[in-house]
Amino acid sequence: MDTQIGEAAGRMWQYLAAYGAAMLLQLQRGTTLLERLVPMGVGWLAREVKLGFVQERGVLNLALHPLSAPPA
Repeated sequence: MDTQIGEAAGRMWQYLAAYGAAMLLQLQRGTTLLERLVPMGVGWLAREVKLGFVQERGVLNLALHPLSAPPA
């Protein structure tokens, strides 16, 4: 299961690096991950300080932490 969660986190990181901040549902659809793997991947990335949470107009978005983002 750890392997699946790690792979999910990697796909989520790649999606956020390519498209920027996203809501959980956008992240799930964009990565085609199983619904149960998305919160696990979020936890994985948050624990590694690779993920940030951004609230915009009452909507919580996930984004790469500035120190984790790929170089521009």
